[in-house]
Amino acid sequence: MQSLDDILEIGSRLMDSFKYDEAIAYFAKAIELYPADPRAYDLKGISFFRQLKIDEAIAEINKALACDPAFHLAFFHLAELYTEQGDFKSADNYCAKALEIAPDNERYLTTWAYIKLLAKEDEQCISICSHLLNFNPADIYAREYRANAYLNKKEFKQAIADYEILHGSIMENSIILNNLGYAYSKIGDTNYSERYLLAAIKLDPGFSFPYNNLGYVYMLKGDSKKAHAFIDKSIELDPGNSYAFKNKALVYLKQNDTKNAIAALEKAKALRFDIYYGDEVDLLLNKLIGEEA
Repeated sequence: MQSLDDILEIGSRLMDSFKYDEAIAYFAKAIELYPADPRAYDLKGISFFRQLKIDEAIAEINKALACDPAFHLAFFHLAELYTEQGDFKSADNYCAKALEIAPDNERYLTTWAYIKLLAKEDEQCISICSHLLNFNPADIYAREYRANAYLNKKEFKQAIADYEILHGSIMENSIILNNLGYAYSKIGDTNYSERYLLAAIKLDPGFSFPYNNLGYVYMLKGDSKKAHAFIDKSIELDPGNSYAFKNKALVYLKQNDTKNAIAALEKAKALRFDIYYGDEVDLLLNKLIGEEA
C-alpha cells in the first residue's frame, strides 16, 4: 500500500500542474486509505477552490478541521479563500484562528495584515506590519502593506519613508513609483512628485493612475493646460476612474469654471467615488450646487 505522503505528493504535483480532477482523485484515494488525516481533505479543498468550486472547497477544508481542530493550515486556507471572495470579515476570523494556534507564523501574519488592509482597518494593518518588520526589516510585503495603510490614513511622510525603502530595494515598480509621486504631491513637493510620476509612466505607459496624479501636480504648479491633458489621458486609459474626474473638477475650479467643475464631480459621483475614496466629492458637489442656487 502506498504511503499517505507518497499519495499526497503525487496529488500535489498534479494540482500544481493544473490537473485538478486527477489531483482530486488522488486526494480522494488518500482519504479512503487514511480517513483520519486532515491533509488530504485540505488539499482536496484547495483543488476545488482552484476550479472555483467554492462550496465544495469549503466543505472539504471543514472536513480537515473535523479530523483535527488544531490543523491551523486549514484555517489559513479558509482565510485565503474568503479573501479571494471579498468576505474580509470571515477571512479575518479564520486567519485569527490560525494564528491562535501558530502565533509566530510569518506567512499567516503577512496575510492577516493584507486582509486588514483590504478591510480598510489601516491601524491594525500598520501594527501587524510593524511587528513583522521588527523581526525582518527586509520583508517587502509587510513594508508595502504598511506604506499603503499609511497612504490610506493620509500619513504621507510615513508612507514615503516606506515606499522609498521599497524603491531602493526592489526592481522598478510602476505602482510604487506612482504612490511615491502621489504622496510627495500631498506634502507639496511637486518636483519629487513629478519625477516619480514621469518615471511610472515611462515604465508602464498604459497605467492610468500616474497620468491623473501628474495632472494634479501640474494643477499645483499652475499649468491648467497640462493638468487637463494628463487627466484626460488617464480617463482615456480608464474611463471608470472616478478620482480622475474629481481632479478634473479641481482644475476647473482653479480656472473659476464652476459649471464644468460640477459636471466633472457629477461624473465622479456616478462612478461611485464614495465607495473607494469617501465623501469628498459629495461634500464639494453639495457646496458648489448650494453656491450656484
